Amino acid sequence: FHLDRNATPNKALAEQLVEQVKKDATVVVVNVQENSDKILPPLGLNTVALLEAGSKAMGMSPKQVMNVAEKLYSQGLISYPR
Repeated sequence: FHLDRNATPNKALAEQLVEQVKKDATVVVVNVQENSDKILPPLGLNTVALLEAGSKAMGMSPKQVMNVAEKLYSQGLISYPR
């Protein structure tokens, strides 16, 4: 298995690589390049945008979205929705 350096990473490529490693049980890293680009985190959602995103993406009711947000907030995983 040879990973083309210009290949776009995707799930199928990752699964193919995992299967090859399981089969051969040996991996040789030929070259590693570091990148100093910074990727900034996305901006937070306000409450209305959070409710819309939860409804659209997850099919949740506003009450369900707020319950999940409250749990995540109490665990310190998200900031307070604005």
